[in-house]
Amino acid sequence: MEQELETTRMRIFSNMLTTQKEDLKIAYERREKMKQELLDYNELANTVKIMLENRDVQENGLQTSVNLGCDFYVDSVVKKPETIVVSLGLDLFVEYTLPDALTVVAAKQAVLEHQIDYMTQQIAQIEGFIALSTSSLGSNAQLHPSEFEHLSASSLKNKPTIFDCLQNQLLNQLKQ
Repeated sequence: MEQELETTRMRIFSNMLTTQKEDLKIAYERREKMKQELLDYNELANTVKIMLENRDVQENGLQTSVNLGCDFYVDSVVKKPETIVVSLGLDLFVEYTLPDALTVVAAKQAVLEHQIDYMTQQIAQIEGFIALSTSSLGSNAQLHPSEFEHLSASSLKNKPTIFDCLQNQLLNQLKQ
């Protein structure tokens, strides 16, 4: 009975560790997507600044290439570049004057920077949890995580179980 309980606890711990590793991968992917979006907004801000500062663009228009789809580009001229359409996310696009577009883009950049910082903190927490889990496993059970299923109750007698240590850590993490 005690051996089955310890084996069950180790399987739960193993599942928690696997879930944390999957969460870490997702967090990295989200952060990279946000970083790319921030780069796109930085490029847009630079383009708008150039359009505002360059009188030649205001008088003669803006020459550009437009993607028609499937990487098929057509050269075009915007005769009076007074407004620009900005993506706000979730397929929502709004037309702004150039000065207003700079304000909106700056606000969006600030939000993205905050989100990137938050994701970096989340990644650090997950990595910390994984490191704590792995070190607890090494100091308490002296086994590699792949060996969880071979644990017996007799090998853990008079030692606090990893599950007990990590359960407390997980509860503290969830309270935050």
